[in-house]
Amino acid sequence: GKPVDSSMLKVIQPKKDLEIDGVDFPFNSSTPLYPEWNVASLVSVPNVVAEELQFALLDIENHANIGEKIHDCYIQNNCTQTEIYDTSDSCKEPCNNIDSETTCKSTPEIAFMAHVARTKGKYTGFRTTLSYMQLRNMQEETGYILKNTVNDAMECIRETNIYEAIVCPPGNFKKSKEEVENGCKEANLDCPANFTCICSPCVEAFDVDVF
Repeated sequence: GKPVDSSMLKVIQPKKDLEIDGVDFPFNSSTPLYPEWNVASLVSVPNVVAEELQFALLDIENHANIGEKIHDCYIQNNCTQTEIYDTSDSCKEPCNNIDSETTCKSTPEIAFMAHVARTKGKYTGFRTTLSYMQLRNMQEETGYILKNTVNDAMECIRETNIYEAIVCPPGNFKKSKEEVENGCKEANLDCPANFTCICSPCVEAFDVDVF
């Protein structure tokens, strides 16, 4: 799709000094950093297979960095079909040898495949899993995970409608269903067809009218 103009977006109260393993996080964020989905294997998968996959995922960023240089070389040389690795194309041949001395683990073909995969997958690379404890705490604090009173198990809450799923932070109250449904209209914000838009569904305690 067409990228969104970043000037149209505003990060609310961006947090300072966000980093991962001592490396500055390159984007603004209004929340702490939480781990994304991780890759796990079933118990039926042999350890040797799981380990090889793990090593491949951890190495994919290095492969892709080399592949990106090969792809850039294709473009600079005005080669055709720059998204396809080709050893028979005389235009691409000099590019396919780029960085061949820098690593013994990669080949031009593997590097190019990794670059294409990273580009289409819109990711940078893989790393060891971060702790999910902060994420779990956040889910409990926001009411996304609650204890089932029947079996005492912690479960994700799945409401039948969006209004019931809204959880306001401490010190705030949820507006009435009618106010929430008309919130975007009252704020003069358009909501595309077939979408449900929520605008300012909560109100701070000191702003609540008491009757």
